[in-house]
Amino acid sequence: MTGMTKQSEQSETKAAMAACSLKTEFLDRPLGIGKKMPRLGWELQADGRSRTQTGYRIIVSSSVAGVEKGEGEMWDSGRVENSRMSSIAYEGKPLSSGGRYYWRVKVWDERNRESPWSEPSYWSMGLLDEEDWQAKWIGPRPGELLVPDLDQAKWIGLRALPADTPAGEKKTYFRRLFELPKERKRHRAMLLFSAETKPFLYVNGRLIHSRAALGFRKLVLLDLTEELADGRNVLAVSVENPARLTETGGACIGTLLLVGPDGKTRLLDTDGTWKATFAPNCSGWNTADYDDSGWPAAAELAAAGERPWDSPFILPRKEIDSWRNDVYYARKEFAADRPVRRATLYASALGVYAPRLNGVPIGCDVLAPGWTDYDKRVMYQTYDVTPLIRGGRNTLASVVGEGWYAGNIGPFENAHYGTIPRLLMQLHIEFEDDSEQLVITDGTWKTSRGPIEYADLVHGEIYDARKEMPGWDEAGFADDGWEPVEEWGVEPEKLTAQIGPGVRIVEDISPVSVLKHRSGSHIIDLGQNISGWIKIRASGPAGTRIKMRFAEMLQEDGAVYTENLRNAKQTDLFILKGEGEETYEPTFTFHGFRYVEISGIEKLDADQVTGRVVHSAMPPTGTLHTSDPLLNRLYANIVWGQRDNFLSVPTDCPQRDERLGWLGDAQIFAGTASYNMDVRGFFEKWMIDVSDAQLDSGAYPDIAPNVGGYLRAGTAAWADAGIIIPWTMYLMYGDRNMIEVQYSSMQRYMAFLERESPSGVRPAEGYGDWLSIGEDTPKDVLATAYYAYCASLMEKTAMALARPADARRYGELFRHVRAAFNKRFVTSDGKIAGNTQTGYVLALHMKLLEPDMACKALAHLLDNIGRNGGHLSTGFVGVGYLLPVLTDAGEAEAAYKLLHNRTFPSWLYSVLQGATTIWERWDGWTAEKGFQTPAMNSFNHYSLGSVGEWMYRHMAGIVPDETEPGFAKFRIRPHPGGELDFVRAEYASVSGRIVSAWSIRDRKLVLDVSIPANTVAEVHVPADDEAAVYEGNVPASQAEGVDFVRRSGEYCVYRVGSGDYTFAAPATVLQAYTVL
Repeated sequence: MTGMTKQSEQSETKAAMAACSLKTEFLDRPLGIGKKMPRLGWELQADGRSRTQTGYRIIVSSSVAGVEKGEGEMWDSGRVENSRMSSIAYEGKPLSSGGRYYWRVKVWDERNRESPWSEPSYWSMGLLDEEDWQAKWIGPRPGELLVPDLDQAKWIGLRALPADTPAGEKKTYFRRLFELPKERKRHRAMLLFSAETKPFLYVNGRLIHSRAALGFRKLVLLDLTEELADGRNVLAVSVENPARLTETGGACIGTLLLVGPDGKTRLLDTDGTWKATFAPNCSGWNTADYDDSGWPAAAELAAAGERPWDSPFILPRKEIDSWRNDVYYARKEFAADRPVRRATLYASALGVYAPRLNGVPIGCDVLAPGWTDYDKRVMYQTYDVTPLIRGGRNTLASVVGEGWYAGNIGPFENAHYGTIPRLLMQLHIEFEDDSEQLVITDGTWKTSRGPIEYADLVHGEIYDARKEMPGWDEAGFADDGWEPVEEWGVEPEKLTAQIGPGVRIVEDISPVSVLKHRSGSHIIDLGQNISGWIKIRASGPAGTRIKMRFAEMLQEDGAVYTENLRNAKQTDLFILKGEGEETYEPTFTFHGFRYVEISGIEKLDADQVTGRVVHSAMPPTGTLHTSDPLLNRLYANIVWGQRDNFLSVPTDCPQRDERLGWLGDAQIFAGTASYNMDVRGFFEKWMIDVSDAQLDSGAYPDIAPNVGGYLRAGTAAWADAGIIIPWTMYLMYGDRNMIEVQYSSMQRYMAFLERESPSGVRPAEGYGDWLSIGEDTPKDVLATAYYAYCASLMEKTAMALARPADARRYGELFRHVRAAFNKRFVTSDGKIAGNTQTGYVLALHMKLLEPDMACKALAHLLDNIGRNGGHLSTGFVGVGYLLPVLTDAGEAEAAYKLLHNRTFPSWLYSVLQGATTIWERWDGWTAEKGFQTPAMNSFNHYSLGSVGEWMYRHMAGIVPDETEPGFAKFRIRPHPGGELDFVRAEYASVSGRIVSAWSIRDRKLVLDVSIPANTVAEVHVPADDEAAVYEGNVPASQAEGVDFVRRSGEYCVYRVGSGDYTFAAPATVLQAYTVL
């Protein structure tokens, strides 16, 4: 009796299926949708095996009463004979701005049985038309700001270097001691500074600023307020002079402006009062206690603007303006004198904002509206504030900070988009009598400074609780001393409804320890490297300054290690008001850290501190567990690396002065990211950032948003993300929207590649296989491989979009580039130029070699791994493809040996060093060498964690099918092996929950799988004889819903529909396993 016959006999016992978990634009009951034809989807509940949906009916109504009665006056799809259950576009009547729409769905199953209606869901629309916006941008009126100048400053250096100076060595060291009064109440300290190449600036021994290539014409303005101490202080600088502008060592120029609370100023200029030397005689030369009596006075070489430094300085006005650091509070009172039916707030900021209504925070988002290219678009958020409206007087309010708009971004300083943060709010109130009221931001609002004195995403926040204004965000507050705002017009075409998830606090973590350091500070260990901040409870006298410095690692003496932060201060300051226990957490900053140094408080217990984990609120979709605790920790590190870095954009790291949306990192990790979390909306938003950043040439830049166009464009493996990520999203989620929206942009990029490389060989430019170990893959090899790969993905993309002519053209382009690759880089014995692991991996993964040549290349790859002592040597680019290539070629055990390797370089090396996230470098820290170079040594970089995709696809065996993307059809093809006794993976796909769990016991392999309703899977059971394969208690060929399809290598392949299955077979085909 066949499985299908058994299925038909038993189907009478199956209950009718039902639709559940209704989603609009992939979200549960979203507000403020910007698409005029939102995408709808659902999941299915269905018992039994081989359950399928044969049809559906959707109804949409403008009222919940209508949809509950089965009426769809906005849209009634009627019965649609289709199995689709995701990304179904609304096709009803035109939707109105601000409208709320309710919907339900019913489905028909494989026996044509009709389900009941689902529970109702809803969505609301955003403001769809430009004329809907009545609000104005508002912000504080600019005031005068006192800044230092170089009128009295001199370029200082040495008159001559010592005669025994080594050739080419021209580094000079400078110091300037000065005193501040005890118990001072300083207002601000600002340093205007420039130097020749490679300056390192210290204040009291702490590195404050460094630039690999500052350039003497580039001035920087630094806030040193919180770096200075009562009493003795020192400014210390080391400078090189490779430009050889003088025959002496490096020179510098600057002015420190000290502004007291009474407005009186004091200037410390670079002049002959400074000390300078060629080489200090101890490591403490940059501290205040160092004895510099043996140092000569610095030589005054020239005034500002004099030769040889006679070029004009560069300090744009916006850079000065931005030092106002406009964190401000804004408020508006209004009356609501009738019963309210609904109240909806549409809000945004050029900067970041924290909205409030009648003293209550609005929504759960933080750091809204997120990072976009504000010159092209800014997102707005929509909130249902109906419960917060009171009868009578109300107050709409917000705190506003600089954020990505005016604050520091990466190593590029601040004010990239503007200098004064602005607020936009439009509150739409609908009353029960059908009347309406708008409350908008305009010139009638008032603004003031408040307790947040300073806030910067990179550097941290200063909060002075003594300046709190109780009731400022409630009606009746006396705001007579507040200032009127300035008003700016709105460009509504730049306003975009929220795309993807907002940034939220998603988890709280308690410290695992609190230790008192010998310095007197407390060292908090959260036990996990996170992105976010801490909430602290403390008490003390008014004016107590509690300083929090954040770090990923500790030094040998237990102090926090901050050198790898480069110029990022990552420091928060909480000043107590002295009224019992006080609580603080920042509003407009975030940090990457595991450890926190807290000073200024004598006693601190663990329960006074809470770690707040912050990232874009993507639902987790994957879990993976194995018999090896080290691999489980590795997988956890991969997930944490994603959580910590997917914050509005996919940043490279959350801690140092970078935090940029690097395309190369994102494309190699996109597959892993899609298993770990639902990243559809996240990448949809970011790919718009990528296309916004596209150059007129068609090239994509290295980062998006492209901050000021500082970096390259068209870089191999980085720019190619513009092709790779849309295809990956289509494959994983089955939604054509992204490839439809991005297709013209993708075409422009391919045209750029064709113009750049007509021969098929791409230039030897770019970053190469970034941070590889001991091997440098030739850049033209890597670049040409990616060129071919992009052409092949474009061929598939064009076919998915039913563009056969385009598909043929891109297929021809792929063959052209492949031929060029083989001609230029591949020898007759299968060697690829450079003879590196990454070179072979790219050629094999991207199908650039004929079968016989692929076998030869594989042999060279295995030989390379052997010559490296069984270690990998790949960097960011090759690492994600290494294990898949080996496994697909039948070398799963070679892949497992690399995975299980515990010595450097390997994935488990960092795990054994206590890592809780993926490191940027394979050797970020070693017992022998300590820390790697601090210029580039993040301990929270997800790129090398791209092995996570292999763990799901190959180790556990959950594999999407390109013919029916979105897991409507897929494979379960695990590769048991290595040192593992079991692996269990679950994946909440867009089609439903998938489980693949294998174990080995008593020389028997057991494979448990769960297949969601309305899908079909091919289950590949490792076995050499189908007669020996059982499903449950019967031979698999006799099991309900199980059909034997074929033998494929060392697998028996079965076709199954939905349901739970347990396959068992002798473990004779496994190359290695453990008997329990």
